[in-house]
Amino acid sequence: MPLSRTHRALPRQVSLVAQTAQLLREEVQEGRWRDHLPGERELCERFQVSRPTVRGALEQLRREGWLNVAHGKRRRILAPPRRVTSGSWSRTIGLLSPVPLKSLPPFVLCWTDELRTHLSQEGFELEFHVSQKCFAPRPAGALAALMARTPAAVWVLFRSTGETQRWFVEQKHPCLLAGTCASDIELPSVDVDHRAAARHAASLLWRKGHRRAALLLPKGAFGGDTETEAGFREGFTASARDPGEPLVLQHDGSVAGVASCLNAALRPPRPVSAFLVARTAHVLTVVTYLLQRGLRIPQDVAVISRDDDAFLEFLTPALSRYVSAPENFARRLSHAAIQLAQTGFTPIKPIRLMPGFMAGETV
Repeated sequence: MPLSRTHRALPRQVSLVAQTAQLLREEVQEGRWRDHLPGERELCERFQVSRPTVRGALEQLRREGWLNVAHGKRRRILAPPRRVTSGSWSRTIGLLSPVPLKSLPPFVLCWTDELRTHLSQEGFELEFHVSQKCFAPRPAGALAALMARTPAAVWVLFRSTGETQRWFVEQKHPCLLAGTCASDIELPSVDVDHRAAARHAASLLWRKGHRRAALLLPKGAFGGDTETEAGFREGFTASARDPGEPLVLQHDGSVAGVASCLNAALRPPRPVSAFLVARTAHVLTVVTYLLQRGLRIPQDVAVISRDDDAFLEFLTPALSRYVSAPENFARRLSHAAIQLAQTGFTPIKPIRLMPGFMAGETV
């Protein structure tokens, strides 16, 4: 019998590492140890867990700022991060974006709606905030003003820049990313595994005989786009004997900008024979441009979309693409946000959701 949408969430399993980390936090806060933690063997005996579990818990506390670890020395206890107490909980989760809801792709709109439902079931309210200034090269002033106006328990950052992420780290505001962190930032995050998808796409194209293929990305790439590029290159270099030649083409997001990249890539004597395209709107530009040039898909040029969208179902030939479930994305995001709001802590290890490959007729 299907469950009602108003049912309460079921209890979730928590990893042994997370449980051990929570016990360590509580005992540190209670003052059981003054300056340094005891050795791993003593902690294993105290909590009745294995050494790998203890090491995972200690690493989690180090990332959260509880411990200072120097090679060959005992783990020094630092002043613990500010903990949210039950009496001071805000019931608001803020979602911060540089673009308004009406401009978001359908996948994001779907997981935003699902996120609102999940949070509501747990007694939280989702507030959507739009601010380009909070994602500017110098966002500190705008972010500080927003935090003062809206004391949310947790901020979920969408399409965030490294500068914005760094500000939240420095200010120790509870936040998590709907996306991927910049390379030098450690924040909890939930994202589609774009790296694995791009690696799979590159390997597929190579097996189909495409030795000169291109990844089409918008300029000012976010963390997920950077991961896409890395995976695309990895997929083509996996074969040491004949690795192929992966190209990365960046455009300004306009139809003319995409067309300019395509025109250059298709120019003889060594034209590109396959494209992996990020952003569904740009896939539409690629497909129609190729058809306008009289090129057949996939006989002359292969096309794969990194992302999915409802309108892609109406393309013919059927588009090969990677499909993710917005419900799953929202569920993982809401779980992390609620944990962060209620305890002040959540694992730093990124959550990556592997999309499924929909084999269409364009490869």
